[in-house]
Amino acid sequence: MLKIKVSGAYLKDGSSTDYEFDDIFIPDCPEEWRQLNVMKRAVPMRLTKAGKQFDFVRSCYVDAVKTLKDDTNNDALAFKAKSIKDYTHEDCQNCAISFQLLNVPIYRSGDLREARQKTYVAYLQTVLGKKIEQPFNYAVAPDVYVDSKKHTNIKMMSNTELLNEISEK
Repeated sequence: MLKIKVSGAYLKDGSSTDYEFDDIFIPDCPEEWRQLNVMKRAVPMRLTKAGKQFDFVRSCYVDAVKTLKDDTNNDALAFKAKSIKDYTHEDCQNCAISFQLLNVPIYRSGDLREARQKTYVAYLQTVLGKKIEQPFNYAVAPDVYVDSKKHTNIKMMSNTELLNEISEK
């Protein structure tokens, strides 16, 4: 788990407001993905938790990163103890951060059902390597729990590695 200190600005009704947080907790992820995950997923969650209304996160600077021992009691890792079908918006975001699930919608950009369904499909395809038949009926799909023990041998790709692999094909 990572504890991150950030600063930046967000826009609300055309006005820019600065923010600074030294208590953003996210699941561990490759360094190349941190900026994106913090700006697009973690900061919007933290602004909402702080009661700040915003239209857009204008800028985000990662000022410090501290690696902490994983603690499933922390909200950032709570997704590991639930079925994906029971996830909150925050759980969907944290699962996406943990496994680089790019198909998971950005925080509250859609409804909760859509976020859960896309997290479910992305997790099965990306992490477990399962093929999903179309049309996919989420309503009758079985519960799936994220089990971090199953993923200790999964190779997390950096952005550079991913781009190199794509360019080779």
